[in-house]
Amino acid sequence: VFVGSACTLGMADVDVEFGCEAGTKPGETVVVCGSLEAAGSWDPHKSRIRLCLQHGSPNQWVTSTRLPRGADLAFKYVVLGSHKPNWEDAVPDRRLGQLHSPVAYTCRFNGPGQCSTLSAPSPFEAAGTEGPKIAPMSSAYANPAMRDKSKSPGPPERILATPREKSIERPGGAM
Repeated sequence: VFVGSACTLGMADVDVEFGCEAGTKPGETVVVCGSLEAAGSWDPHKSRIRLCLQHGSPNQWVTSTRLPRGADLAFKYVVLGSHKPNWEDAVPDRRLGQLHSPVAYTCRFNGPGQCSTLSAPSPFEAAGTEGPKIAPMSSAYANPAMRDKSKSPGPPERILATPREKSIERPGGAM
């Protein structure tokens, strides 16, 4: 039996992706500013949800983060730079309510937005647990644009070690 705040120990956070098309100048950045502490509690300078320019796109800002399961986020995108913060002012507060499964929210700065479910929750997420930890991919393979098939190391090697010698064997017996 769990008591008090111990009930939240097994609850997993939810993956959330943000995307915003925004015309910015060099030195400016885009943040999600809103009702949760991670979003700065409506102070854009305190927001930890900072978007980065998507590789190859001069206007597409993206990021992904994890927010508490069940959280309700009201937010706006804000452009920060050397001048005062530029808040979205042509749209009402954007809203992600009762987060229970991974979502993506995309829009144009000061334009309509769209929220979509990324995938069905895993059995671990559905049960409110984190599940097994998976090591992240190396950055060269995580970014498809960085993959260079011509520099592939070939099949994996097995290192065979005995007390007196070490040898490297490739599949098929070649050394």
